[in-house]
Amino acid sequence: MNQQQWLATPHLSHARQALQKGLEAFQRADYPHALAIFEKLQRSGDPKTARQATYAAACVRLLSAANPREYRDALRQWQAWSRMAPLKFTGEDPRLLTPLLQRQLLTAAGKRASKREKPALWQKRAVPPAKYREQEKEIRKLKARIKAMQEQKPLWEYYVKHTAELENEIWNLKHKINRLEAIDQKIQQKKKEISSP
Repeated sequence: MNQQQWLATPHLSHARQALQKGLEAFQRADYPHALAIFEKLQRSGDPKTARQATYAAACVRLLSAANPREYRDALRQWQAWSRMAPLKFTGEDPRLLTPLLQRQLLTAAGKRASKREKPALWQKRAVPPAKYREQEKEIRKLKARIKAMQEQKPLWEYYVKHTAELENEIWNLKHKINRLEAIDQKIQQKKKEISSP
């Protein structure tokens, strides 16, 4: 380790500790404090920490956007992070949400969201709220039916096993009947041979 690396290590450690404090503030829903930490870390010398802080700041801004302008600014920050992120997509890559976030901006444009309102996705849903509640009720009923069926699964497994055993027994009986009929035909044929001179 050269002198420059040695001098840089405490700075990186400090930046990572600050990032952890910002994440803890985020988990406590102390978004203003978390945002302040993340914005400061965006200017850190470590590219990885700066990228992570940009991502975290974009998430905070998206969560706390109260109007289309704030949402647009948050989306710009998200796109800035997206340009900083590694080029290769992975299965759990948050950039997969970018089209959704852009669509959200379009649906929220011109509407001022209050803290009591549901998110813009609910407001611009293709299904009216009454129909949506109906569908939710139907989903709950279907889930209850699935649960009841799962509870009856052992009984069904017994019936399936018992039915298979009965089918096997039926097959065996049919096979025996066929053999008996063949024997009966031979007997009838011998009777004809004996009775005819």
